[in-house]
Amino acid sequence: MNRFTRNNLFLIIVIVCSCIAAAVLLVFSLIRYFAMSQCISQIEKLRQEIIALGKRKPAPVDENREPIMNNTKLYANVDEQLLVYFKPHMHKVAKIFVGKLQESNPQKDSDGRIVPLTPEKFVNDYNEMWNRSQHFANRNFNYREFREHRFKNWSQAIREVMPEAQKYTSEPLDPDSTAEVLLAALGIPRTLMEQPENMVKYMNNYQAALIKLMTNVKFNAVTDRIDWFGFAPDPKPANLMTQFPNPREQYPMITTVWDIYGDVVTRMVKCSKIIKKSNGTEIPWTKEIEGELKEKGEKFTTYDDSVETFFGLGLRGIPDRSVSNSNTPAAEAMNQAMGGDDSGRFKIYRLRLQIGGSIAGVRTMIKALDEAYKDHRFYIVRSVALFAERDDAEEIFKLQAEELGGGEKKTDNNTPEQNVGRGRGRGRGRGAVPAAEKPVAPVPAKTSLAQQKAEEARAKEANSKLKYYERIGYGNVLIGDSEVCRAVIDFDYVVLK
Repeated sequence: MNRFTRNNLFLIIVIVCSCIAAAVLLVFSLIRYFAMSQCISQIEKLRQEIIALGKRKPAPVDENREPIMNNTKLYANVDEQLLVYFKPHMHKVAKIFVGKLQESNPQKDSDGRIVPLTPEKFVNDYNEMWNRSQHFANRNFNYREFREHRFKNWSQAIREVMPEAQKYTSEPLDPDSTAEVLLAALGIPRTLMEQPENMVKYMNNYQAALIKLMTNVKFNAVTDRIDWFGFAPDPKPANLMTQFPNPREQYPMITTVWDIYGDVVTRMVKCSKIIKKSNGTEIPWTKEIEGELKEKGEKFTTYDDSVETFFGLGLRGIPDRSVSNSNTPAAEAMNQAMGGDDSGRFKIYRLRLQIGGSIAGVRTMIKALDEAYKDHRFYIVRSVALFAERDDAEEIFKLQAEELGGGEKKTDNNTPEQNVGRGRGRGRGRGAVPAAEKPVAPVPAKTSLAQQKAEEARAKEANSKLKYYERIGYGNVLIGDSEVCRAVIDFDYVVLK
């Protein structure tokens, strides 16, 4: 064996080198084969995409390249313009406020050039100051230093923009609350200095302001849970913290929800003008519609038809609030509702409003929610349920039963509930008293009961002999004359994160 190896050493070396080269070439061939297979599959995939693109209109060919690129840029610009409506409603005022701080507090870099104070830089500086300490007392001290030393004209700038900021909210503002809402518009959570007494003061003041707005609205709470997340005509400040002792980290969520409540109530109060056409049709008033009717020469009248009854306003899906501070599924559901649902770039708050009034007034309220985007408030009405506040058919059956029973009719059997919506003077025959309720001719006090019944019988007989269209009560609407209803409106409030 050794002799064979020595005699054929060169041949063995050649065979070994050939095997190694063959193995290397085989591995390389496999690598190239797999790469070629991937390229073939990718080419086939691209071929299918090209076929699909070729079927589109316009096809992505060279002559359509420029229009497609222009349309893409146009779409991007429109998207940016739409996003402006989702920005905080106070964002414009906040930018003015930051600009005023820049005027009196210019910062320079190492080269002596003025560094512009943008809203983003202001927020970064604020967060850096706030995160220096985790103790709220130290944070309050740092915030005071930030206002008085970093921006010496802070108080003056707040006073200058406060009237403009008040136009965007129904919350009664003072210098401190103005600074808070402006910071919140820039994306800084409103913590109310993390003090419970500030939260109680905030809620009491906001609740009183909203109730004052609704001076012409009747309260009729359908639930006893209009307390922390809503408002009632009889606030109980002493019980706020005991009924709902929220942790401090929930203060930004609570103030956000109350800001939404305030805007909804303000729009509800402003929805008061209705157009009544000559044919009796009633539509919500707008300046454009009034101008069109005047151009056509069509006769119409306008009247106020604000919401008559406020039943409640709150977040949808809120369970019993007595368990809000415990680790239960109900508490988790409530905290999630307070914080809103995350949906991509947006946060969605789901609310429910219950009001009472005419159908035209309800339509006006829905229109106000739909058009709130012009004020950088974006509402999406999900559903509207209407419930009649009076059953006219039941009243007719009662009157018929009295007639058939022959019993004596009460001189005044109309309860306040039965008279809801009567005498409003809208629509054909509205405001008229039905025949069964029309008073008979006055009878002297000394007239006996028998004589009174005889007079009533003669009047009834005389009325029955008249032509049907001349009889008392002819043409009166018996069922459906009242437009008063209770509306349950489910809607979402959408904000940009």
